[in-house]
Order: sequence, then structure tokens, then C-alpha cells
Amino acid sequence: MAHSAVFVGLTSAVAEDEVAIAGSGLYLSGNVGGVTGVSGAAAAFQIVLQMGLNHALEGRNDASEIVEKATSDIAYIQHVGDGLRELLMPAYIHATQQVFGKSRKFEA
Repeated sequence: MAHSAVFVGLTSAVAEDEVAIAGSGLYLSGNVGGVTGVSGAAAAFQIVLQMGLNHALEGRNDASEIVEKATSDIAYIQHVGDGLRELLMPAYIHATQQVFGKSRKFEA
């Protein structure tokens, strides 16, 4: 709805022969902004997840190997033993809440 309102305001502010160019620029910037936002959220999620996994696995000799597998393959956590899954799941939940829970306040 906000995008439609911006489009109406934009078309009323430009000359008739420039409406197509202005509209194309508007929709392009919306898509670029969407891709930028999703990419930034994914990068933030990876950082928060990696920090949480490192904390959860602190003291284990195989911690770096587990973190590498857990951050590169989402299905990894489905196939690990229950004890390891119980260590890893809070990191996934925390990362999801921190990144995607807080990003909801920036939605238009």
C-alpha cells in the first residue's frame, strides 16, 4: 500500500513523458532495497549463529568442525545426535529471534 502511495505521489510530481522512467526507477529501487535487506539479514544471522554455536560448543575439541558443518548445511542439525542437537538448537533460536524478530520493526 505504501508503495502504491509513493507511486501516485511520484507520478503527480513528474512530467507526463517522464512517468515511465520515474516508475521504472521506483520499482527498481524497491527491488534493490529488498535484496539488500535480505542479504544483510542473512549475513547478520550467520554472524549471530556462529557466535552462539561457538559459545555453546566451548571446550569441545571438535567445535570448529561442528560450527563449520552447522553453518554450511541447514540439514546438519537434523542428523546429529539428540545431545548435540540440544546444544545447537538454542543458538539457532537465538539467532533467528535476534535478526528476524528485530527486523520486523523496519517493515513498511
